[in-house]
Amino acid sequence: EKFERRKKKSHSANKVTFHISGDCQLDQQQAARCAPMGNSAQSIADCETNYFINKLGCMPMQRQPDGEFFSKNPGVLAAEWTSEHIVVYHIPEASIPQDLWREQPDTSDWKEWILAYLPLRPNCKSHVGPQELVLNMQLCGDWAGATFGNQRCSNVGWNYLNGCRKGLSQPSDCCTKYVTDPAQDSFLHEQSWDIKSLKVFTRGGGGSHDSGTFRRGGRPL
Repeated sequence: EKFERRKKKSHSANKVTFHISGDCQLDQQQAARCAPMGNSAQSIADCETNYFINKLGCMPMQRQPDGEFFSKNPGVLAAEWTSEHIVVYHIPEASIPQDLWREQPDTSDWKEWILAYLPLRPNCKSHVGPQELVLNMQLCGDWAGATFGNQRCSNVGWNYLNGCRKGLSQPSDCCTKYVTDPAQDSFLHEQSWDIKSLKVFTRGGGGSHDSGTFRRGGRPL
């Protein structure tokens, strides 16, 4: 299973999505009832993901600030994960609450900062296991790569849309052709994040596992 807090393609808005290989759905009525103010109207309830048969994972109605907003409003991106729900928050730097400064987060007072609320149906519990935190800047991928060059403002040029395959990520797809062309090195060479810290809190103060399969010789959690 996979939970993505910032997912974006081309010029589209950021999205919070949840992906799982088994049978799992959002409680749509509860998600709509508790959706944050200023939310998008679009939602998908089925979390099962298989891009080959157009199963794209679930996404609740949510606030979707763009990259410019996050750049101008730095702060804390946080996610609360329980067996009943996932909640995603963005807390502006000037508003970081004392409980978080004390490293004793109390999300009961964080309602004004909710970006997305994902209430999970009971059948999801058996499919969700230990998670790893991954910071990833993926240039193509099955979702964004499949829509490469389709946007009205796309200016990648006909030579990158001709003689290649559109669809799921593969060596011959159009997006891969573009990003692996040496002519794009100056444009794609340097990208960065500015992250001060990355922290994980548990309710009981429990321990954690080493993250990154390469540190465990490829063994899954």
